[in-house]
This record gives sequence, structure tokens and C-alpha cells, in this order.
Amino acid sequence: MRQTLLRIPIDGPWSLGPWEFPGFGFGLVLVLWVLFGAVWLYRHRRELGVPSNLVVPAAMWAAAAIAIVLLPQLVQRKADAAIEHADQLLASDPRSLEALLMRAQARFSKREYAQAVEDLQAAVKIDPDNAAALNRLAWIQATCPRAELRDGVLAVENAKKACQLTDSGNPDYLATLAAAHAERGEFSQAVEIQRSALRLVARSQDASLLAEVPRMREELQLQERDRPYRDQTAGTNVPIFGFGAMLFLGFVAGAWTAGRRGATIGYKPEMIWDIGIWLFIAGVIGCRVFYCIQYGSRLFYNDVGGHAVLKSLPGLLLAAVNLPDGGLVYYGGIPAGLLAAFWICRQRHLNLLALGDVLIPSLFLGMAFGRIGCFLNGCCYGDRCDLPWAVQFPMGSVPDMALVLRGFVGADQDLSIRLHPTQLYSSLDGLFLFLLTHAYFPFRPRNGAVVALGALTYPVTRFAIESLRADELGQFNTSLTISQWVSILTFAVGIIFAIWLSRRPRLSPPARVSTAGA
Repeated sequence: MRQTLLRIPIDGPWSLGPWEFPGFGFGLVLVLWVLFGAVWLYRHRRELGVPSNLVVPAAMWAAAAIAIVLLPQLVQRKADAAIEHADQLLASDPRSLEALLMRAQARFSKREYAQAVEDLQAAVKIDPDNAAALNRLAWIQATCPRAELRDGVLAVENAKKACQLTDSGNPDYLATLAAAHAERGEFSQAVEIQRSALRLVARSQDASLLAEVPRMREELQLQERDRPYRDQTAGTNVPIFGFGAMLFLGFVAGAWTAGRRGATIGYKPEMIWDIGIWLFIAGVIGCRVFYCIQYGSRLFYNDVGGHAVLKSLPGLLLAAVNLPDGGLVYYGGIPAGLLAAFWICRQRHLNLLALGDVLIPSLFLGMAFGRIGCFLNGCCYGDRCDLPWAVQFPMGSVPDMALVLRGFVGADQDLSIRLHPTQLYSSLDGLFLFLLTHAYFPFRPRNGAVVALGALTYPVTRFAIESLRADELGQFNTSLTISQWVSILTFAVGIIFAIWLSRRPRLSPPARVSTAGA
């Protein structure tokens, strides 16, 4: 489960967590974009007299505004085409079940719930024993966000009939029956049936059913809390994930503190922000490349009949850049960021070691925020823990699903096991290293001393925290994870770098200001 802070609907009302607010979601985005353009023009009002300075920014702003206006129409084009095709089929055969089910699904995807119900009811009227139509109708009657369309009594009736037609052997139909009972307030029956559905899924080899386990466990969690499930999957939206939000906050906090440190040795804050953006982009790319290398067998291959089959070219490209479904390995950003910093320093004639001293504390501050994002996302989870601060992640979350697939937690089990909050350990570690390197910066004897301190301390703390994690296996026939091996290598390089640095001339107090950018 990805921890979603909010969703920006492209073709529907604005939503914040479980709540919906009236008003067109992307329409609000357009209003904010217009306000942003007005603020930008006001801040650059002195440049309005030179039109050539505004051509590129104005073109980029207009292109984004046009995209905001057209995107809802583009995302609904597939559903509109399906509805048009179904209408053509129904014009020639008004009793076409295929056309009615096709149109119902398309209308549901556009949040046209009432019309979808009408199509499904027409399908059931034509064929009372159509299990697919009965199940879909029951699902909408039990979980529709619009209260006027929900009917627990009819939902249970239709769901029971769908289950009887399939001898209760379809986990999806059982899950619909459980949701229908929950809508009626019959939560004990809902929990029992949902667990039966999950047990069937756990014994199934159907990849499409296994993909539904996170949602089904989320439903079970709500039913155990005497709450019905509301289906928010209709429509298209842009999710704002907790990990991405923390990554952004970490960049802002890091760039701001780096700007203040840089100012003490003659660097302009604007230059630090500019450099920070390029290093951030390079770092993310490096982290992603390391992740793709480490988990390539899982990312780039499909399991077909027990055999690993390489994905198609579009699938490979999507897997490589699909950050919400994948992850980042922090160590991968170090070489990428170092290469980017080396190139920037050559282009701008900056001292690489001095710039590194300015940026290293901010790197740790960004890590402190980023690891909170890992906690929200559920990745980088720890091993079993019986300490008072142990955490249990919700059903359907990343660690919960990993433990289910490994057999440590039953698919129908109530709660995930208690785990070390290693993400929070890493966040505190990042904060500690930030404070340490930030405090050391004014007293560094040489340019590069802060870099050396970071290169010697972070591998030690990372190695220790890594021993408490449970999301990675040992490498090279050892119990050490890939990150622990990289920690050893980084520490060794840090020692060599510190020895080399100790032979360089020391900085005198005046030189700390005058030669940092030389």
C-alpha cells in the first residue's frame, strides 16, 4: 500500500484522504496555476519591458495551462470510446449483455454511478443468472461513495446469488458479499466471509487475484473496525504520496540550510539553490539506477508459469521510471551526485571540496525527511521486534504484504507482526549526522573535512541499522546485505580520503572566506 496524503482528481471532485469536497479537482489546480503565473509576473515586473525575456517562461506556463485544461478530456477518451462502441452495439441489439456490461464499466470509471447501475440492472433483467452482472451490481450497491445509490439489502441479495451461481468458489464474489454485509452493519458475517475469500486467494495461482489481496485486506481491516468499505477507485487522479512529499520537504530544508552555510564562505544562496536542484535530480536518478540493478530480476521480468520472462520494451521503460511502485537506494545517489558536483564545479570554477562541505550536512537533513517518507510508504521495514516502540503496519501495506507472501502472516490474519521502525531509526540517524556535520562546518581545518566526517560516520550507522532490517537478504553467500557491503566499501574509501586530506594545507580563518570558491 502506498501512503497517499491526498489525490488530485483529473475528472472528478477534489479528495483529501477519505473525504471528498465539491468542486472540480483539476479546476482548482488550474486556478492555482493562474495565481502562480500572476505572482511570477509581479516578482518579475521589472522585466516586462523586455518581451524577449518572457517568451520562454510564458510559453512554458501556457503549455502547462493547456495541458491542465485538456488532460481530463484525454483521460476520459478511452471510457467515452467504450460507451460509444457499446451504444452502437445496443442500437443493433438492445439485449446485448456484452454491450451493457461494457458500458456499465465505462460509466463507472467516469463516476457515472447511477447510469452504471441502470445498465447492470438491465443486464440482470435480460439474464437473471449472469453472475458477473450480479456481482458488479452488488459491489456498487454496497460500496458506492454516493449514499443514495447504496442499498445493503439488495447488495446482499445480489451478491448471494452471484456466489451461489459460482458455488462460492470465486474470491472476488465472496469479497463483494462481505462488503454487502458490512453495508448492512453485519460486520461479524462480513469478517468471516472476507477471511474465506482471502484464504481462497492465498491458495490461488491467479496473478490477477493475488493483486487484489492488498485491497481485500484493507476491506477486512475496516470490517473488523465495524466500518464499511467505500470504493474510491473510479475516475482518474494524481496521487500525492507521503514519500514524495517528504522528499520534497527534505530538499527544501536541505537547500535552505546549505544556502545559509554557503553564505558564510561567500557563496550566494541563489547559486546553492541552483546547484541543489541539479544534484537532487542526479541523486534521484542514481538512487533509482542502483535500485533497478539490485532488484532487476523483480522489476524487469514477469512470472509466467514459474518461468521469468523479460517484459516488453514499454514495460521495461515503465518499470525503470515507475517510482511509486519501486524505490530508491540511498547509496546509489552518492556516485551520481559526486559526478554531477564534479561537472558543476568545473563549469562554474568552484572548489569541489568546499562545495562538498557546504552540501554534506544538507544531504543528511534530506535523509532525515526522506526516511519519514519511507515510514509512511512502509518500505525499508525492520525485523520482528518485541520492544515497546515496535510498530504494526496496516493490512495491505508494503511490509504486511511482504510477510503474507513469505508465509509469516496468513492472508486472513488480523494484524501484521510487530516490527522495528528502522525507517525512524534512519531518520533520527540522519538528523544526528546533520547536527554533527553542521556544527563541525565552522571549525573544519581543511576544505573537505566535513565530507570526510560524513564518509566515516554514515557507513557505521547505516551498517548497524541495516542489521535490524528485514526487507533485504544477504549477498555473496553471507548474511551481509548489499547496503552493508557498500557501507564497508564507503568506510574504506573514507579512510583513504581522510589520510589524503590530512596532508593538504590547513585553512586559516581568513582563507575560509576568501579561498572557498577559488
